[in-house]
Formats: sequence, C-alpha cells, structure tokens
Amino acid sequence: MPNTYKPNKELITEKQYRDIIDAFAAYPSFSEADEEYLKRLDNFTEQAKNMIRYNADTAPFTGTAYYVANSGNDNADGLTPETAWATYAKLNSFEFKEGDAVLFNRGDLWRGMLEARNGVTYSAFGSGPKPKLLAAYNGHTFAQWVKTEHENIWMFDKVLEDIDIPNIVFNGEKAATKKLKFEELKQNLDFFYCSDFAWVRPDDCEKQPDNHLYLYLDEGNPANVFEELEVCMSERVINSTRGSHDITYHNLELLYGNSPIWTEDSKNIKISYCIMGWCGGRLWTKAKEGNNTRLGGGVCTWHGCENISFDHCYFYQQFDSGVTPQYHWKGDVAAQFINYTATDCIFETTKWTFEWYNTQHTMDTNFFKNIYFGYNICRTGGYGYSDRNEESAYVKSWGHENVCYNFQISHNIFDRAFATSIEIISHAPGKRGKNVSYEHLPKMDSNIYIEPKNKEFANVNHIIYKFNKASHTTLEKLGVETGAVYMYSK
Repeated sequence: MPNTYKPNKELITEKQYRDIIDAFAAYPSFSEADEEYLKRLDNFTEQAKNMIRYNADTAPFTGTAYYVANSGNDNADGLTPETAWATYAKLNSFEFKEGDAVLFNRGDLWRGMLEARNGVTYSAFGSGPKPKLLAAYNGHTFAQWVKTEHENIWMFDKVLEDIDIPNIVFNGEKAATKKLKFEELKQNLDFFYCSDFAWVRPDDCEKQPDNHLYLYLDEGNPANVFEELEVCMSERVINSTRGSHDITYHNLELLYGNSPIWTEDSKNIKISYCIMGWCGGRLWTKAKEGNNTRLGGGVCTWHGCENISFDHCYFYQQFDSGVTPQYHWKGDVAAQFINYTATDCIFETTKWTFEWYNTQHTMDTNFFKNIYFGYNICRTGGYGYSDRNEESAYVKSWGHENVCYNFQISHNIFDRAFATSIEIISHAPGKRGKNVSYEHLPKMDSNIYIEPKNKEFANVNHIIYKFNKASHTTLEKLGVETGAVYMYSK
C-alpha cells in the first residue's frame, strides 16, 4: 500500500457501502460482467479502501488513556500526547487496568511484537496515516548487507534469533522467494535462512546453522536497489495470551511478521478499521522433500471463541487466510466457536479468505454457532505470494465434520478467484470421509460471483460445480446457495 496520505473529504459512508453492494446484486444473473461493470467494481473497491484508510476515529474507552509516540520518552507518565511513552518495552511491561487505552501516534512506526492486555483498547491519536506496527527488521541499511564469496549472494549481517524468516518485502510491493537450501539461490530475490533457534529447520541447517539471512540479487547491494526492504520476523505483530478477553483494535496498520493478531480461547475481541498486509509464510514442519509446509497470515482464532468481530478491515497479501476460526487436535477437548462475524471488509491476494474447520468429532460439544460473513469484497484470491495456490478459495472449510448452526455467508462479492471460489464440506459427526452432511453446512445467499463460463468455481461436499446455470440450479435445490447473482467474465 502506498505511503502517501491523501485524505478524501468525500468518503462513502457505511450505509452507502452496503447500498452499493446491493446495487451490484441488482444485475440479472448470468449476464456479462463487461468492462464497464468491472471498472465500476474497481472504483467502488478503491472507495471502500479509502473509507478504511482515512477513518479518523479513536475507539471509545472507559479508563485511562496512555499515549505512545516515536518522539516520546518511557520515563514520562504517558498520560498526554506531550508526555507520551516511546517503546514496546514500556507497553509490554506496564500493568494496565481493564478499560484503559493505548493510543499510538498517527504517522509513527514501531517494530517488534506487541503483547496485548485484557480489557485494553488499542487505537490511534493525532492526524495523518494510521500508526504502523511492524513485525520486521529494517533491511534498508547499506552496511547491513555484505557481499559473500558466492556470486550475487548477499548476507544480511545481523544475527536473527527467529524460528524462521517467513518473507522479505521490497518497496511494499514484491515478495522474495523462499528457498530451503542455500544452493537453490539462483535467481533474483531468492532467499534462504538457517536458524539455530528453530525447532524445525531446513536440512541445510542441520550441520551449520548461522542465524543469517541470504539473498540473491545481481543488481548490487539490496539497500541501494530498493527504497524499502522489510525482513519479516517469525513473530506475530500483536500477541495475546490464551483466554484473552475484551480487547479492541481500531485504526491500526499491522504489517509483516507471521500473523497480524493471534487469539486463542478468546472472548469479546473487536477489530475495526485496521489494515493488515504481507503476513505469513513461516515453515511449520521440518523442511524435507515432500514435507515443507509453510503457514501464517491473517487473524487466527484458535481452539474456541465467543464474540469475535471484524468490521471494515482491509486484508491483503496474507500467505494463508484473511480470517480463520479453527482447531486441529486429537483428544476430547471441546472446541466451540460462537458469535463470530466478519463484515464490510476487503480481502485481496489471500490464499483462503475465510477459512474455518474443526477436527473434533462430538457435535454437541464441538461446533460453529452464530457465524456471519457478509458484505465483504473478495478479489484476486489465490494471486498473492503464497504457495499451493491451486488449493485457494474465498470460502474454505476443508473436509472435517464442521458442524454449523446459524452459519451464514451472504451479500459478498466473490470476484475471479485463482482456483475455486467456495469449498464447503461437512460430514456426519464421527464419520469423516464416509457420510457427507448438508444439514450442517453454512447457508449461503445473495452472494455475487464473477467468473469465466464453465470454470470450476465450487466444491460442495466433494462435488465440483462449474460456473453455469446447471450448477446454479443444483446448488439452489440443495439449499446451499440461494439468491446468488452469477456474472460471466472473459
């Protein structure tokens, strides 16, 4: 996203946003999404982004406000903009009370991982662009890049104590290509990291881990070639403890790292008017041939939750998901996801926009209940820097029981996915791979799909449906997708 800040006094309102989405749904189904239609959609998406970018609100709170600015001083009291604190070290060690607020100065930037506290609101003060919270090392220093004895290979001369380096981002626009062996560094922007701190690492690191990052570039010192160079950390941008509750994030820009926000067994978490980009890609399992899974990106809600909401957020370049309530484990621990909503958001270049799954089997104690994904703009899904994009989808549930009660996906725009637009699968409890269930699938209605004719666009209970009228009729009869508008594109 560009760094320039150009407030627009004629921003669309929240009501206008929904009215415009409804207007796109007023077109006759199976008509052509021609050049004019797509141009209108481009313009509307940009308007919606500006509504998020330039929102000037500070989230409400009931307790004491503590101010943080790059020009601040940790020895001050933090109680006014003039006596603001400066660093995460102060924030991560201070004992806040429930109802307090941490307000970051707009236009400023922090690096590292913020530890969120229960009952605290995290928002912005001042004027200008949203405060940026980055889980990344600043790689734009000439002296930090050392040319190695290997042709065109540069070493980032800083010992990194990371599990893995998930990504490098250049000028906020381009990602590096992760390699699992040093000898695979052969093309521009290939990178390799070998960590002594990893519990999993590439085979190349078994003998000589040196905790340095290597980048192939034939144009000279990377800091000279790029105006911005961000070395992403394996940390989350914002971390919270298991069982976190009553936390609000509003008007923040969260970039890089392995995920913007992590929640586990959480209650009453609100995320609004935030921008989240370039997250994820860390190795998950030991990188051997055929077993080099990478993961991360987006806001993960793990194991269970109650009252989680996303409102007017912009997600882009997420290695995995945009938003995802999920649990994967063996055992008899209940996993329940209750009152989870994502509305009026924009998702671009995510592999899976809305991903959910639950591997636990007993339906009376493991379920999704009161879930709503609605009025979101979902575009260019699967076209980001992720891998395995052939598995991408805007809506992705995997093949678990996924028992759902009052689970609705409606009034969204799903525009030209790389692979399928939707994959929704539910099995009879305890019978994964045997009996599918339509009773506990999410109910989809009034969504807008834009795809080429006869492209594979939906996987419902392991049956592939193509983008045509016959599939539409079948999905209506099954009660899966009703009232949808299908727009053919070239």
